[in-house]
Amino acid sequence: MGTNYYIRGHSNDDSPDWHLGKRSAAGMYCFDCGVTLCKKGEDQIHYTPPGDRGEWWHEQYPKCGKEPVNESLQESTAGKELGFNDEPQKTTGVRSCSSWSWAMSQDRLKYLMENTEEIDNCPCCGRQWQDYPNKLVQDEYGRLFTFHEFQQLIADCPVKFAHSVGVYFS
Repeated sequence: MGTNYYIRGHSNDDSPDWHLGKRSAAGMYCFDCGVTLCKKGEDQIHYTPPGDRGEWWHEQYPKCGKEPVNESLQESTAGKELGFNDEPQKTTGVRSCSSWSWAMSQDRLKYLMENTEEIDNCPCCGRQWQDYPNKLVQDEYGRLFTFHEFQQLIADCPVKFAHSVGVYFS
């Protein structure tokens, strides 16, 4: 379960020229220790087989012994990915987290951020935008974000992957 982010006007284009990446619910994470509760490690958080939760996930983090906080959809990262939770990620204790998988290179993103204050029209097709010219990031559901708001969405993700940079994916 996750949400794709794009440069505005390109939400149907999974090219890494326009697809920034994907934010995904990533299971339980101990924010105090900085470690996922996935027994197989961060690289396997999205590959848990159905019904094998005990084999793949700790019930509590073995190093500090903290147990996960019981979260509602309005508090959890799964809820955030589904649009029920607009609050910033809480970063203490054991709770759900999100991962971020890059599609666009950070050099390209930096270039776009430094050279684009506002956009009045789509960079590829020229379609005019009358609203929110400073909101240059769009998610797959049509919600718009400034670069600053987008950076906060990524900062909330303790797990980040760069193995998809330059790859078409959704």
